[in-house]
Amino acid sequence: MKLAVTGLDGFTGIHLKPLAQAQGFSVVSIDADIRNTSALSIALESASADFVIHLAGLSFVAHLDTAALYEVNTIGTFNLLQALAALEKRPQKVLIASSATVYGNATDAPI
Repeated sequence: MKLAVTGLDGFTGIHLKPLAQAQGFSVVSIDADIRNTSALSIALESASADFVIHLAGLSFVAHLDTAALYEVNTIGTFNLLQALAALEKRPQKVLIASSATVYGNATDAPI
Protein backbone atom coordinates (compact mmCIF):
# COMPACT_ATOMS: atom_id res chain seq x y z
CA MET A 1 0.00 0.00 0.00
CA LYS A 2 1.15 3.50 -0.77
CA LEU A 3 1.15 6.35 1.75
CA ALA A 4 1.54 9.94 0.56
CA VAL A 5 2.65 12.50 3.13
CA THR A 6 2.76 16.29 2.98
CA GLY A 7 5.46 17.70 5.23
CA LEU A 8 7.42 14.46 5.21
CA ASP A 9 10.70 16.31 5.80
CA GLY A 10 9.36 18.01 8.94
CA PHE A 11 9.77 16.92 12.55
CA THR A 12 6.80 14.53 12.63
CA GLY A 13 7.38 13.28 9.09
CA ILE A 14 10.95 12.14 9.71
CA HIS A 15 9.67 9.97 12.55
CA LEU A 16 6.59 8.77 10.69
CA LYS A 17 8.39 7.52 7.58
CA PRO A 18 10.41 4.66 9.14
CA LEU A 19 7.41 3.57 11.21
CA ALA A 20 5.16 3.46 8.15
CA GLN A 21 7.80 1.60 6.15
CA ALA A 22 8.17 -0.93 8.96
CA GLN A 23 4.42 -1.57 8.62
CA GLY A 24 4.85 -2.32 4.92
CA PHE A 25 3.86 1.04 3.42
CA SER A 26 5.59 2.55 0.44
CA VAL A 27 6.00 6.19 1.50
CA VAL A 28 6.01 9.02 -1.00
CA SER A 29 6.49 12.70 -0.22
CA ILE A 30 4.11 15.30 -1.62
CA ASP A 31 6.64 18.08 -2.13
CA ALA A 32 4.33 20.53 -3.92
CA ASP A 33 3.57 23.85 -2.27
CA ILE A 34 0.10 23.29 -0.83
CA ARG A 35 -0.79 26.86 -1.74
CA ASN A 36 -0.28 26.00 -5.43
CA THR A 37 -3.37 24.03 -6.41
CA SER A 38 -2.18 22.92 -9.84
CA ALA A 39 1.19 21.66 -8.58
CA LEU A 40 -0.54 19.95 -5.68
CA SER A 41 -3.02 18.22 -7.98
CA ILE A 42 -0.23 16.98 -10.23
CA ALA A 43 1.78 15.65 -7.28
CA LEU A 44 -1.23 13.84 -5.80
CA GLU A 45 -2.24 12.35 -9.14
CA SER A 46 1.31 11.10 -9.63
CA ALA A 47 1.46 9.63 -6.12
CA SER A 48 -1.71 7.57 -6.63
CA ALA A 49 -1.74 6.87 -2.90
CA ASP A 50 -4.00 4.58 -0.90
CA PHE A 51 -3.65 6.81 2.16
CA VAL A 52 -2.67 10.45 2.74
CA ILE A 53 -1.30 12.09 5.88
CA HIS A 54 -1.20 15.88 5.92
CA LEU A 55 1.64 17.21 8.08
CA ALA A 56 2.63 20.30 6.09
CA GLY A 57 2.01 23.50 7.97
CA LEU A 58 3.44 26.33 9.99
CA SER A 59 3.31 25.22 13.60
CA PHE A 60 4.74 28.25 15.39
CA VAL A 61 1.65 30.26 16.45
CA ALA A 62 3.75 33.34 17.21
CA HIS A 63 4.94 33.38 13.58
CA LEU A 64 5.33 37.00 12.53
CA ASP A 65 3.68 36.57 9.15
CA THR A 66 0.04 35.89 10.04
CA ALA A 67 -0.97 35.95 6.37
CA ALA A 68 1.45 33.06 5.70
CA LEU A 69 0.00 31.12 8.64
CA TYR A 70 -3.48 31.51 7.19
CA GLU A 71 -2.40 30.73 3.62
CA VAL A 72 -0.50 27.58 4.54
CA ASN A 73 -2.54 26.16 7.41
CA THR A 74 -6.05 27.04 6.28
CA ILE A 75 -6.02 27.63 2.55
CA GLY A 76 -3.33 24.99 1.98
CA THR A 77 -5.36 22.35 3.82
CA PHE A 78 -8.46 23.36 1.87
CA ASN A 79 -6.47 23.08 -1.38
CA LEU A 80 -5.30 19.62 -0.40
CA LEU A 81 -8.81 18.42 0.33
CA GLN A 82 -10.11 19.86 -2.94
CA ALA A 83 -7.31 18.23 -4.91
CA LEU A 84 -7.95 14.89 -3.21
CA ALA A 85 -11.69 15.11 -3.93
CA ALA A 86 -10.94 15.74 -7.62
CA LEU A 87 -8.73 12.66 -8.03
CA GLU A 88 -9.96 9.83 -10.21
CA LYS A 89 -8.45 7.34 -7.72
CA ARG A 90 -9.13 8.78 -4.28
CA PRO A 91 -7.26 7.59 -1.20
CA GLN A 92 -9.08 5.29 1.22
CA LYS A 93 -8.33 7.56 4.18
CA VAL A 94 -6.89 11.00 4.85
CA LEU A 95 -5.41 12.05 8.18
CA ILE A 96 -4.93 15.75 8.93
CA ALA A 97 -2.51 16.24 11.81
CA SER A 98 -2.09 19.27 14.00
CA SER A 99 -0.28 20.18 17.19
CA ALA A 100 -1.03 21.61 20.61
CA THR A 101 0.13 25.02 19.37
CA VAL A 102 -3.32 25.56 17.84
CA TYR A 103 -4.52 26.23 21.40
CA GLY A 104 -2.13 29.12 21.95
CA ASN A 105 -0.73 29.90 25.37
CA ALA A 106 -3.38 28.47 27.66
CA THR A 107 -2.43 29.33 31.23
CA ASP A 108 -5.78 29.14 33.03
CA ALA A 109 -6.75 25.59 32.09
CA PRO A 110 -4.98 22.47 30.89
CA ILE A 111 -5.31 21.55 27.23
